[in-house]
Amino acid sequence: MPDSIYLSGHDVLRIAHHAHWIPIGRGITRRFMAENFPGWTFNDIYPRLVSAGVLLRHRDEFSPRHLPDGIIGVEIDRRGHVTADDGSSRSEARLASWERADGDRVSEHVAVTRPHWPEPAIIHLPHAATLIPVAERPSIRLSDRALTGELRASTDQGTAAVARRLSRIAEVTVASATLSRLVFDPERFAVDDPAESTGRGLVYTRTADGRRLRDEPDDASRAWYREQHHRYTRSMEHVVRQAIERHGRALIVDLHSYPAAPQVHEDPALARPEVCIGTDANHTPSALVDLARSVFSPSVTTGVDTPYSGAYVPGSLHRSDAPVESIMVEVRRDVLRSAAGRDRIAAAIASLIARRTIAD
Repeated sequence: MPDSIYLSGHDVLRIAHHAHWIPIGRGITRRFMAENFPGWTFNDIYPRLVSAGVLLRHRDEFSPRHLPDGIIGVEIDRRGHVTADDGSSRSEARLASWERADGDRVSEHVAVTRPHWPEPAIIHLPHAATLIPVAERPSIRLSDRALTGELRASTDQGTAAVARRLSRIAEVTVASATLSRLVFDPERFAVDDPAESTGRGLVYTRTADGRRLRDEPDDASRAWYREQHHRYTRSMEHVVRQAIERHGRALIVDLHSYPAAPQVHEDPALARPEVCIGTDANHTPSALVDLARSVFSPSVTTGVDTPYSGAYVPGSLHRSDAPVESIMVEVRRDVLRSAAGRDRIAAAIASLIARRTIAD
């Protein structure tokens, strides 16, 4: 039996949600603990998180954040000691936690709502987070004020609010990156991404307006970032495979937002419609593109693969014969500034999902 256990932010979220089953659902919670945290009971973990002050309470259960700012996980030993991980932990418990059960689980880099996959649709939010672990902050050259501005420029503003609205009106699973893309970008290729030429590849070295963000990582640091990218990818493979296992297929809606004016690394000649529909040659059938156009076009202008192209399919599932469809929805940020705009986008995505399910 292990002397300590490492819990990712997603683990803490699920344990916090299971607190609602006590005392009426003890059998459910015992099964949950046995399946996910073998050798540990709910009382080994939850009360200790509470007493250590590392469990944040949220009125909105959708929130993927139940840990303090800058903290990505916690380690608990058998004596009840709780150690918060600021992103610097290289402990055996952290490594072992990711191989828990079948070794195919959600890592500290992904949070999932509705992890029982009620429908085949998955809303993917890779760039909506703003969390930078405490241990990562020294590598970023910007002042706190400048970093706040960079987070505003680089984060997909408004998409988390759209996902919250969607979770209330549609049976969707939402998979969100827990860390800011300024730590590492989970949608870049881990090696030789074309965006490396502008300093916006796997690990950003340039800001959205072209300033120096951080120094080029050395070989050891780059290898570590690639390992984190690998964990994210494996986690998303798990999320998609669970949908396939339950429903025979998966539909990924890769949700982003983008500024009305091009940033320095972007082509200013490309059209910037209110909604950009991104496609993948292997996983975005033309019928899905046509359907996306039809649900968005009554209320917003649309374009296909402009100013961005592509649609996310994780790792080994990409260009495979797995029954995975994917479409990217990039919403111009001015559309998402109002509640009415966010509601329109959420309703359109819900319609897209429902109509695609019926069509299949």
